[in-house]
Amino acid sequence: MMEKRSASPPGSLSSSTGEGENDETTGEPVNDETTGERKKPVRGRNSTSPLSSRTGEGLGVRQRRLIAYSDGASRGNPGPASIGGLVLDQAGNQLATISRRIGRGTNNEAEYRAAIAAVEAALALGASEVELRMDSELVVLQFNGRYRVRNPRLVPHHQRLLSLKSRLRRLDLVHVPRASNAAADRLANAALDHPLP
Repeated sequence: MMEKRSASPPGSLSSSTGEGENDETTGEPVNDETTGERKKPVRGRNSTSPLSSRTGEGLGVRQRRLIAYSDGASRGNPGPASIGGLVLDQAGNQLATISRRIGRGTNNEAEYRAAIAAVEAALALGASEVELRMDSELVVLQFNGRYRVRNPRLVPHHQRLLSLKSRLRRLDLVHVPRASNAAADRLANAALDHPLP
């Protein structure tokens, strides 16, 4: 009687370790077809072997939730514009800051670009979930689908924010009062008040 075996796909545990296979029905080691030598048993699919981390089987993916604040500024609306932001861990430790000019733009353009920069900074720090707090009610409501994006100059920024959302397990935009966003506001205004040489 012919022994029935399934071939291991490339990158499976048995092919990546160079170890042998077990008979699928008995669990006993089988002989190598080319050399006739007995192969070592391989751990089962639900093994917690370090090799299982290659496929993520049996292991939970570690989540990292970060808090971000962002603000945009424009002098003249449109006029010279800048963005500010910061990224914190859940204990409130500051991990990154953003403070830079972005050329000419409206306040709403600056708000969107600040939001994008804050989410990108959180992603660069390994975030899987981000809560972005900002005082621009327009950006928050557009992102959450409550308002439509009518201004054609804001459409690409809105689309960029949505594409960043797809790279995260979760992205929440939360409207906060201006007083709660003072640190990001200071960073945005500092970029306009004290430009780098």
